Amino acid sequence: LDPGQRFCPLHAHAREEELFFVLDGNPSVRTPAGTIRCRKGDFIALPVGDTGTHQLLNESAARAIVMLLARYEAVEACYYPDSDKLLVGTPAPIAGRTSIMVAAHPDLDYFHGEG
Repeated sequence: LDPGQRFCPLHAHAREEELFFVLDGNPSVRTPAGTIRCRKGDFIALPVGDTGTHQLLNESAARAIVMLLARYEAVEACYYPDSDKLLVGTPAPIAGRTSIMVAAHPDLDYFHGEG
């Protein structure tokens, strides 16, 4: 991860746990509680749900190398609090797509748009 780059937006997984292992450099992990500066050898465990909300970025002046380990789930949803959107992924295409990104608000009624 080059200086000034981010790996992903701030997000939370519904089913997939993630673990970052810092191989080199000083990347940061942003959470709703604040940003944590990491160093070589750090493990960062990110559980599912709100408590695992995170963003990996490099605010340092040098390149950072981070290994990402994750539990893969065929059906997954991610929430992005900064942009208030939701990503839903499925193993089988629905209407030709295996994932869809939607705005989380406004909240819609179950029968919204139905005849």
